[in-house]
Amino acid sequence: MSVNRGEFTREVFGRLQFRIDGSTLAFGVAWAAFEGNDALNNPWSTTEDGFGGWDYNDVGVKNYPTLLDGIAATISTLLDSPYEHLRIVLGRRDSTIREILGALNSSPWGSTVTQTLWRDVVQNYDKYNLVVPGSNQGEVK
Repeated sequence: MSVNRGEFTREVFGRLQFRIDGSTLAFGVAWAAFEGNDALNNPWSTTEDGFGGWDYNDVGVKNYPTLLDGIAATISTLLDSPYEHLRIVLGRRDSTIREILGALNSSPWGSTVTQTLWRDVVQNYDKYNLVVPGSNQGEVK
């Protein structure tokens, strides 16, 4: 079964007990659109070692053998201390999209998702909500 960017976001955010609604799902899809890679099971381009991963590019972004490995690697990255502010903002029920984007953009992740991109994703969700490459190799349980 293939999983799209929104479903990937729902899985990661759900496991971390972050807010899941239209705004945060669009944020996750916009994040993947900004990254714009074809790394297997890694739409947000984590560079987390382990989880069976191997290099996708020379920056250290990884491919992961299954969707579950990619989700686990992404969660592991987000649980690292440099992402504490991002976790706090995503965990609050009253965070604005401006605060969420600011927390990501000021983190060491290296992504710069703009409000313009986020708005475009909200207006054209299906255009951006693509299948995560490799996600048909492992089901979410």
